[in-house]
Amino acid sequence: MILGVFLAGEMFFLSGGRDRTQEPLAPKEGLTAPWTTYTNKTEKYAFDYPIVINGPITIRDDLVEMYEEVEGLVLLIDRIAVPDSPSQWLATQTKDLYSQKPLACFLRQEVTDIPSIASPGATLIHFQNPVVFLDNITGAESQRGSCSGVPRVRVILIKRPDKLLKVTFTGTLLSERVLSTLRFVD
Repeated sequence: MILGVFLAGEMFFLSGGRDRTQEPLAPKEGLTAPWTTYTNKTEKYAFDYPIVINGPITIRDDLVEMYEEVEGLVLLIDRIAVPDSPSQWLATQTKDLYSQKPLACFLRQEVTDIPSIASPGATLIHFQNPVVFLDNITGAESQRGSCSGVPRVRVILIKRPDKLLKVTFTGTLLSERVLSTLRFVD
């Protein structure tokens, strides 16, 4: 069964059936929708996401690309084949490929905790080992000259064996909710 719901000028689609036992994980703007889990067996990570969002979802073993029509980017995960550190890879880059912003527009930190924008003061996700975190949402330079405007994104570079995972997301509630479920699996 598919049910269309019109809420606040947007159409949402919910799927259902007698054999569905999974409970929704998170509400989105007053609408509780079912979520599912994606597991990437090649890169060994998993995350939860809404079954239906108002934009395209592309999920392959080498790329995750999720968009919501109103909010824009939800999550983008790229695999970058590099033998060395995230810092060495960044030294070869001049701009972020998604936002097309110069890397100078991003506040750069090596951290284990990624802070939430949607819930100030909260930790969005914790990593066991430090990751490189690029933020053009909260950085002082993000509001000036060529750094101002959209798209405003955040990037996490996670070192994995023989590669980097580059995770790009925004500070929206949906984007953060999806990212907060990211985990590494065996």
